[in-house]
Amino acid sequence: MVLGSDINRKHFIKSTVEALADNDAKRMVIVNLGAGFSPLALELSPLLCDRVRFIEIDMRNMSRKHELYAELVPDRCGFISGIEADIADIASLEDVLKHEIEDPARTRLIVVMEGLTYYVGRPVMERVLASLSGFVPDLRIVFEHLKPCRLVSDERRLIPYGIFSHIRDYTSLDRMTTYSKEDIRAMLGPGFSLCYTDMDEMERRMTGTHRYFPVPDSGWLSCAVAVRRPVTG
Repeated sequence: MVLGSDINRKHFIKSTVEALADNDAKRMVIVNLGAGFSPLALELSPLLCDRVRFIEIDMRNMSRKHELYAELVPDRCGFISGIEADIADIASLEDVLKHEIEDPARTRLIVVMEGLTYYVGRPVMERVLASLSGFVPDLRIVFEHLKPCRLVSDERRLIPYGIFSHIRDYTSLDRMTTYSKEDIRAMLGPGFSLCYTDMDEMERRMTGTHRYFPVPDSGWLSCAVAVRRPVTG
């Protein structure tokens, strides 16, 4: 069940980013915040070209990942940037984005937060979202997150704490950060449309069944997809 949930989650995120990228002629930048060793850039490599670039940001291991990309996808690795920076340092994050994105007003920015939201505190996340919102008009955010206990069935609400305890211990956190749909909508503020998907729907999209996650509260994480399109005159 746990392995299946991870496969479903990753499939959902990959297919969502593909859909958000569309196939128009607009310049796009996909940013994976807290990328770690996520293979998302590799999975999306067929999309990458002069018009579509991928940026990975994390505190370490980005240089090593780029070496692997040069071996695995040598024809695409030039469209992937690996940057070592502290996402919680908003000034540093803004400097990275300004350096990597030449024309924010003409660029679609797709931001992926996969796992990052578990261990970054809510005040920091609010500042990150505010910074992103002020940087580019055409903004799309994939916000994958843990759910509050009250939204998970009694028999399953302890599962995520067992799965992610190593992250909690590594980061010395007292608790993991959770969000509800209402929490995310409040952080984003007006101007965004929000689509919300639980693990039962992720499983259905991946397998066509609800074998392990029959109803929304049988899953312990969800994914909010927020879209803000630029105002055109």
